[in-house]
Amino acid sequence: PVGPTNIILLVPEGEMKITDNVGFTMRYFSIWRLRSSDGLYSTDMENLTRPADTEGVRNGKYVAGGPSFEISYTARKHFICTLTTGTFIPGDYMKNTSKGETLQGIIAKAYYRF
Repeated sequence: PVGPTNIILLVPEGEMKITDNVGFTMRYFSIWRLRSSDGLYSTDMENLTRPADTEGVRNGKYVAGGPSFEISYTARKHFICTLTTGTFIPGDYMKNTSKGETLQGIIAKAYYRF
């Protein structure tokens, strides 16, 4: 729910190969606003979804964080399937400028690469 503009993004990750065809990746992402004069943009970077701080108001710089887990399966040399699940846990900035709700999502993808 956060576009890639005016943010600091830290994402440590670990990866395990379970079999020759199956892999597992764990990540934890943390997002901060670059400056308190920055708002947040939608993923298409067109719309301001959260405002910058105003004079005398400090909404916090920590936006959100959360874990993500991915399982990938290489069916053939050029065909890969992945299943990813993640949780978006709001930080001070999201709590002070929105409902501050925790979001969860699941994404299934299939790739054909040649």
